[in-house]
This record gives sequence, structure tokens and C-alpha cells, in this order.
Amino acid sequence: MKASNYTSGPWHVEDGVTRLAVVSDRDFTVAHLIPDAQGYVDAQLVIAAPDLLAALEAIIPGLSHYVAIYKDDGALELLTAARAAIAKATGGAA
Repeated sequence: MKASNYTSGPWHVEDGVTRLAVVSDRDFTVAHLIPDAQGYVDAQLVIAAPDLLAALEAIIPGLSHYVAIYKDDGALELLTAARAAIAKATGGAA
């Protein structure tokens, strides 16, 4: 995984009376959410973010190689989407 400036995972959810907190293992609060049904669903996505980013970063080299060899348009679309998601998550260019 590339070096980054975000708070490293894993992250977990702490359930409070007035809010949910997404917290790192070092007790740094990453996000606050409203403790309703939508908040719990959103919290699951937020806590998965470090793993999702790492997974996307890990597939880029192999997928890039595959696209270069086989000129597969579907794989190219996936590669483009993966790079765009990484850029969105890291604040970089796609």
C-alpha cells in the first residue's frame, strides 16, 4: 500500500447516544455520523475505506499489465474506474 496522509486503519465504530464515531485503533476520531439506520450503513462503508483503497491499489499493476497485453476494453474501463476511485480517495489525479 502506498504511503498516505490519512489515518491508518483499521477503523471501528463506537456507538454513542447522540452520534456514531468512526475511530482508528489509536483512538483518533475519523468521522461522526447520526446514529440512525442510514448512519449505521454509512459507518460500515467508512470503516471499510482503508481496506478498499488498499485492494484497489494492489490490483492496479496486474490489471494494467492485462490491459496492455490483451487490449480488453472492459478491463480498461475497470482500470480507469479503479484509478479514478483511488484519486478520489487520495486527493490525487486520476
